[in-house]
Order: sequence, then structure tokens, then C-alpha cells
Amino acid sequence: MDGYKFRLLDVDLTKSETDTRSIGSETIQKFIGGSGLAAWLLWSEGPEDPDPLAPEAHLVSMTGPLTGTPASSSGRHGVAGRSPLTGFWGEANVGGTWGAMLRRAGVDGVRVSGKAKGPVYLWITGDGVEIRDASHMMGKDTFQTETTLQGETHPKAVVSCIGPAGENGANLACVMTDGPHGRAAGRCGLGAVMGAKNLKAMAVFGKGKIPIARRQELLKDMEGMMKSIQEMSAAIRRAGTPGIVIPQEELGSFPIKNYAQDRWPEGAQKIGWPSMEETLFIQNYRCAGCVLGCGRTVGMNASNDPKSGLTGGPEYETLALLGANLLVDDIRAVQRMNEACNRLGMDVIEAGSLIGFAMEAFEKGLLPSDLLEGMEPRWGDGDVALKLIQQMGEGKGFGKFLAQGYQGILEALPPEAGEIAMQVKGLGFPAHDPRAYNSTALSFATSNRGACHLQGFTHVFERAVTEPSLGIHEVLDRLGTEKGKMVADLQNLMAVYDSLSVCKFNLFAGVKVKDLARWFGMVTGMEMDYKELLLAGERIFNLKRLLNFRWGVTPDMDTLPERMLKTAKKEGLSKGNLPPLEKMMKQYCQARGWDASGGPDPNKRGELGI
Repeated sequence: MDGYKFRLLDVDLTKSETDTRSIGSETIQKFIGGSGLAAWLLWSEGPEDPDPLAPEAHLVSMTGPLTGTPASSSGRHGVAGRSPLTGFWGEANVGGTWGAMLRRAGVDGVRVSGKAKGPVYLWITGDGVEIRDASHMMGKDTFQTETTLQGETHPKAVVSCIGPAGENGANLACVMTDGPHGRAAGRCGLGAVMGAKNLKAMAVFGKGKIPIARRQELLKDMEGMMKSIQEMSAAIRRAGTPGIVIPQEELGSFPIKNYAQDRWPEGAQKIGWPSMEETLFIQNYRCAGCVLGCGRTVGMNASNDPKSGLTGGPEYETLALLGANLLVDDIRAVQRMNEACNRLGMDVIEAGSLIGFAMEAFEKGLLPSDLLEGMEPRWGDGDVALKLIQQMGEGKGFGKFLAQGYQGILEALPPEAGEIAMQVKGLGFPAHDPRAYNSTALSFATSNRGACHLQGFTHVFERAVTEPSLGIHEVLDRLGTEKGKMVADLQNLMAVYDSLSVCKFNLFAGVKVKDLARWFGMVTGMEMDYKELLLAGERIFNLKRLLNFRWGVTPDMDTLPERMLKTAKKEGLSKGNLPPLEKMMKQYCQARGWDASGGPDPNKRGELGI
């Protein structure tokens, strides 16, 4: 491995000890890096059945071979562990600059175990790692934490940290990077794991060169592709993800009123890109190595003073879950909620899902008055929604009850509450209605981390994207019913993306799996063709499934709420469609080669080498 050696930093906070080791080429070829290598570490070296918040649980922050290299949109890394929100496999992928800076400091991944006696942070540089006292940072939000640490360490240090939500054990707490730019490893509540370990932050700074086996060849390759990448990604560069708010509403994929309302065209206009461009937008934000620039920087913070500082603006998921899902049509109110989540260190998707559930449960009389503590969560009330977000992060009032997540909430409420909980395996729905894309229904049901559009990213292949190497030569019919093999293949491909680790928006720029395989070889010096890369993705997906089986997942959990399977939309472009989940599940298990247990049997495991 002339070009690539994976250097893992092990941190035992109980013993206050650190150690660094290299992971060999055979393991890299099988699990690549990023979330794949994280899954391998948890499977082969982690405790078998840990409480997610116990000291012995492992929390892993991992880059991939392409992170920080000239490969297109390579500024990503992942965080993984057992989710306190669901109890199952937890991973969250994030952009920004932290992963690239970690590699420049000579480290490719950090595994944390144990629990410090008091609050600490890690200071990682090319000279080594220090475990430092963080008691003076307790209670600081994520923006303040980065500023404080840059003052204590290096002005150009990049910080991965938790806010008050992680400190207070909110099960939807996330891990934030890049300060006011608000890059979030959002899903699965892994910020609560960090908080349980008394780890406030990891600050990194490095000046080293990221090793690349054939650097000039990679640079030339990227130069040849750059014009095409820029041309094909023009739309997402211009409007970012907010640009799909209005089209998604028209299509019937927008989450409106906890997925119970079919259309909301006036509201979508008020919170969509044209409105955002007129009222909030200042400039684009780019993660490390990115030419797409899909991020939005806006000029309004929680104080509603446009001169008080720039910050990360709401993405599509935020506008949808904290806007349409709550019937809040004031884009400034949505941005106030967005910034509050970023400062507190909290997943905007889960927050919006839980508040939408609370509003419908309140409307239906399913919430006991003693739980509400005077709160009245009504549709369209952005002020109440903001107050609930603050309570979630601070561990107070009705918000504290919501912050435990669906699994705890549903245990405390009448059975009817389960019928309006838009979740799979305890993870709230992202902003994509499965009744608008049949593949999304199957992908949500089978995703290893629960309801997730990114684990398969299938809907984009029913909207704009192709992949000839997988037999997808043209954009597919979103309401077609032969989706089993497609979803399995694309979940394998997305596992490759999350392990390499590069941005999936490369798909919109025309990047294909053959390009990924070529870049992997140029960076690492290890040759893998695209078929071998996809086999690694299949191996990784199945390993995560096995971890889930170890932690209590059963095949009957691979389903959707009844609203998605029995209540069709009565108007709009997805009118009348109900995804045939049972039929597609049979196709899916056959495509995966799974037996009656709903997972890989010994023969399949032997075939995959796990």
C-alpha cells in the first residue's frame, strides 16, 4: 500500500490513554473505509451487546480513502455506533472540512471508548493527540464551542462537537462540525453517545499531505471531468437542495401535516427557493473539495438580526420537516428553528418528525395534560415549535419527553399513537413520501438505520439519474412495482459512497461507479474494478444487517406505518398510489440472496467473506 494506509486513533477515556495503529490492505479492500470500516470495527472488535450510552460502547468517526483528496466532492466523513435513539445500527455522514483536516493531521479515523471522569475534548495534530479539560465549555452551543477551541488551540482548527442536546442526553442529539456553517452528522442520536462519554469535542489541525499513490494521474483525471461535472451540477449549485421544495410538493413527495395532507402549494412557494433567495440567501457554501456548492449561507440568525452574523441556511429536509410537516409557512421561523437545532446540536429531521407527531397527537387528544406541562403544539405555530426544540436540547418540559424518540414515546402513549408515528425501526421519516416513489418505500423499510432516503438514494434514479453499470440506462418509473433488485443494488452503491467517503450529489454531476473505482485505485494503489467495489458495498450492507440482528432487529420490522400502505393520496401527481411493499420485499430478499431469516445465511456470509 504505497499510497494509502489507514491510521486509526484509539482513545480510551476511562484510562485517559490513546494509541494509533494501521489497518491492513486486506481489510481495506473488503470494507474500504468510512462507514464500512466502522461496521467492521464494531462487529469484530466492539462489545457484543452494549448499552449505546454505556462507557464500553464504541463511537467511531471515520474518513474514507477519498476524503480530502482531489476526487470530486470528497469533504465527507462518517460517525457510527449503536444508536441510543433506536437501539440499532447508527451512522451519520457529514460534509464540511473536519474529515479532510483530520487526514492532514495524519489520522484517518478515531474510535472512542470509555467515559472521562469529567468533560474533556481531544486536540489532534500532526504531533499527536491530547486529552484536555472541557469543563469550561459545558453548556456552550456548537458555534461557541468552535470559537472557544480555536482560541485555545489554533485559529484554523476544525471542530467536531456536541451542543447542550448531547450533554443533556437527548436521543436525537447529533455531532456538528464547522461552527456556524452548521454541518451535521445528524441522524441516529450519536451526539448523545458522545455526551455520555463526557466528550465535548474533537478539534483537529494538520499541515500534512494526504498520501495519494498516483497523484498526478488523479489530478489529470479530475481535470478532464471538471467541465462536465460543473455543467451537470449547475442546477444544484444555483439553488441547492431548497430548489426541490416546489417540485417535491407538486409530485406528492413533500411531507405535509405529518404526511396526512396531500397538497400545500401556497406554503411551498413561501418556504421554497425563490422565497429563500429573496429573504435570507447570502452566498453558497462548499465543503472541502467541492465544486457543487449546494450549501446555503444566510444572513439571519436566531435573534432575527441580519447584521449579527452569517450562518448555515436550511436545506430541503429542514424546510420540509420544520416547515411543511408542521404547516409553518414563514421561512424566517423555519430558519430560527434550523439555527436553534444547529446550535443545540440536534437532528433537524428527527426534531421536525417528532414535533409533527406531537401536533397530530395533540389534535387527536392522545397526549396527557401532565406530559404537556401547559404546552399546546398546534399546526402552524412556529413559536411553539421553536420552544419545543429548545426544550428538547435543554432537557426540559414536554420537549424532554419528545427528545427520547419514538421508541420511548410510544411506550408511554395509547396504542393509537403508533398509527400516526411516521417512523421505521424508531427513526423518523425524512422528507420523502414513499407513496410518491415505490422504491423509497422499500428502501425505507430495509435501511439498516431505519427510515432513510440516503441509504439507497433510489428516488433520484426515478427522477434524474442513471447508472449503466447497474443496468439503469434511463430514468426509471417511480410508480413501477419491480423494485427489489434496483433497491438492493443501489443500497450497495450507497454503502460504497459512504465508505470511500464522497458526496452522493456526485450522482447529479454525472459521476459513475466506474469513476469511483478508478479514483480508489489512483489514491490507494490497490486496483479494484467497479464490480469488486460493488461487492464490497454488498458486504458492508450485509454486515450492518448482521449487527442489527445482534442488537435485536427482526424481519417483521422491515415495514412502514399503515398510513403509507393503506391511505392513498386523493389529489396530486401521486394520487391513488400505494406501494406494494410485500411484493417488493419478496423481490428484494431474492435479489439479496437472503433466506427465511431475512438476512444472509452461512452460505451467503461465506460468499461475502463475513
